[in-house]
Amino acid sequence: MPSPQRVSGLDGLRGLAVALVVVFHVFPNTLPGGFLGVDVFFVLSGYLITGLLAPRLRPRTADEPDPARLVLRRFWLGRVRRLAPELVAVILVVCVAARYAGPGFAAGLRSQVGAALASGTNWLLIVHGQNYFAAFAAAAGHPPVLQHLWSLAVEEQFYLLWPFLLWALLRTPFPALLAAAGSITAFTLMVTDAGSGPADYYGTLTHCGGLLLGAAVALRLPLDRMRTLDPTRDARVLRALGRCGLGGMIVVFVLAACLNGETTRPECGGIALASLAALVVLLAAVCDTDVARMLEWRPIVYLGSRSYGVYLWHWPLIVLIGAPSAAEGLRAAAGRGAVELALPIVLAALSHRFVARPARRFDPRAAWARLTGRTDTSVWSTRAAAGLAVAALLPAILGFAGAPRVDPQQSALESQISAGSAVAAASISNSGTSGAAQGDASGQAPAGASAKPAQPQATGQQNRNSSASAPDGLPADGPPDPVLGQATTAVGDSVLLAGAESVATRLPGIVIDAKVGRQIYEAPDVLEDLAARGLLRHFVVLALGTNGDTTEQTLDRIRQIIGPGRVLVLITVHVPRSWQQTVNTLYVDYAVSHRDSLLIDWNATVSPHPGLLWIDDTHPRPAGAEVYANLLADSLAGVGD
Repeated sequence: MPSPQRVSGLDGLRGLAVALVVVFHVFPNTLPGGFLGVDVFFVLSGYLITGLLAPRLRPRTADEPDPARLVLRRFWLGRVRRLAPELVAVILVVCVAARYAGPGFAAGLRSQVGAALASGTNWLLIVHGQNYFAAFAAAAGHPPVLQHLWSLAVEEQFYLLWPFLLWALLRTPFPALLAAAGSITAFTLMVTDAGSGPADYYGTLTHCGGLLLGAAVALRLPLDRMRTLDPTRDARVLRALGRCGLGGMIVVFVLAACLNGETTRPECGGIALASLAALVVLLAAVCDTDVARMLEWRPIVYLGSRSYGVYLWHWPLIVLIGAPSAAEGLRAAAGRGAVELALPIVLAALSHRFVARPARRFDPRAAWARLTGRTDTSVWSTRAAAGLAVAALLPAILGFAGAPRVDPQQSALESQISAGSAVAAASISNSGTSGAAQGDASGQAPAGASAKPAQPQATGQQNRNSSASAPDGLPADGPPDPVLGQATTAVGDSVLLAGAESVATRLPGIVIDAKVGRQIYEAPDVLEDLAARGLLRHFVVLALGTNGDTTEQTLDRIRQIIGPGRVLVLITVHVPRSWQQTVNTLYVDYAVSHRDSLLIDWNATVSPHPGLLWIDDTHPRPAGAEVYANLLADSLAGVGD
C-alpha cells in the first residue's frame, strides 16, 4: 500500500512538532509546553492514516469484491516497514550503550525493550507510576531511557485498532460525526482523570483525542479534496484558511511557551486546544496559503522528513549525556544543550540513509528468489517470510537478550531506597493492632508521649532535652525513642524511603508506608487503608509533595480521615521543580491555621547544605538521611515540651 502523499507543508509541520518536543526535553524551563508537539503529531497521523484507509475500506457494491482483508494486511505491513527498522536500530544502540553507561541508564532496560517491541511502553509507564512531568522521581534520578516511546506505542495501538473501527464507521450514515464524538469523549476522559495518576496522560483512551480529531476531519476534508482548491477559483476560501492557519500556529506557539505540564492544565483543556489549533494549521499547510509557504522553508522541511528518527534518537541521548543544568554554568549548559539538539539530527540522517531507506526499498520476494536461485519472483512461502522477518528483528532480539541485567537497586541511591523499602515493609508487617498500636487506634498517644496539640511555633526545632546541636547547626543525633516511634505513622514517597533506615533507627516501632513516585492525591486512600488496619498512630506524618502539588481540600480530607486527637505532621519538600514553593507555602499556611497540625521545615534545614543530597538535589544521602531522621524525631519530641 502506498504511503500517504508527501506534502512539503506537512513535512514542515512535522519538523515544527519534533522541534517543540526536543527543545522541551533539552530546555524544559525555556519551552515548558513543548510536549504539545506530540499532540501535533497525533492530529497529523490521524488525518493521514484515515485519509489513506477510508477510500479502500468504503462499502462496496454487490458486484465488487471486498478487499478489506488485503487492505489491512498491506497497511500493517507498510506500517511495520516504516516504523520498525529505525526503532530496532535505536534499541540495539541503546542496549550496547547500556553496557558502558552508568547503572541508572540501564535500569529496567529489559522490560522497556520488551514493552517497546510489544507496542506497550505507555502501559509499562502507567504500571510503574512514572510521571512524564516528574522524571526525577525515578529512584536514581534517571528517567527510563525508552520513556519517549510511549507516544509511539499509542500510535501503534491506534494503527492496530482503528482500521476495524473505521470499517464499521464507514457503514454508518455519519462516520465523521461519530469519529468526532469519539475525540470529544477521549478529551473528556482526560479532563475527568486529570491529576489521578500517569494514566490520564499516558493512557490510550485518554490520549487518542488528537488522533480521532484528525480522523474525523479526514473523513470530511481528505487530503485529495483540499489539494484541489484552486488559488484563482477558491481565493477567498484559501485566504480565510490561511488566516485561520496563522492563528492556529500562534495558538500552538503561545501554548508551547506558557502551558506548564507540572499542573493539570494540559489535561484540562490545554491538549485539546492545541490539537484543534494543530488541525487548522494542518488544513492550511496542504493548500496554497501563506502558512504552507512558511512551512515549506527548506530547513524545517528537512527536519520534518527526518522527524521520526530525530524523535527516536533524541531522548536516549539526553538520558546518556544528561540534561543541561544551570549549576554547571551558562556556557557549559548551552554547549551541552547544543550537542543534544544537533546530534539527534545527525543520527537521524544516518539512520534514514542506511536503515530506513534500504528497508523501504527491500523487496522480500525478490530477495527470496535470489537466495533460492529462482527467477520467478512470485514464488513466496510463509517460511521464507517468517525467516526474513526474524532476520529483520534479530538485532532487537539480540539486544533485548543481551541487555544488561541491571537491577535498579545497584546504584548507591537505588540501594539506599531499596533498603528503605525493606524497612518500610517490615515496619508494617511487624506492627499489629496489639500493644502500643492498639492504644493508638483512637488517636491517643502511648505513655510517655504527649497528646498536646502541635503548635506551629515548634516547627523544625530540635528537642531541647536532647543532645547538643551539631557544629553546623543541624539537628544532632539522639538516642532511639521507641515510645515516640510507636506513636508515629509516616506516609511518603522516595524521599522518605531514602531516609527510612535512619528514621526507623531513631524512632523504633514507627509505621512507614512509602512508595517511589507517590503523589499527594494518593494519601487519602493510603491513610484509609492504614486506618482500617489499625495502623494510624498519634502522629501522622505526611512526607509527600516531591512529585507534584496539591490543594487545601486534599489536606482537609486527610485531616478528616485521620480524625480528631491525632497530629497531622507536614514536612516541607526540597525538590528543584516549580511546585516546591507552592507545596511549602500551602503546608506553612495550613499548619498556622490548624492547631492540630505540625510543620517540619526540611527544605529550610537542608537548603544550606546541598552536600547532604544526591545529585538530583532531592533525595538525602546517608548523612542527609540521619539529619532527616533527627529533624523528625526532635520536632515530634519537642511538641510535648
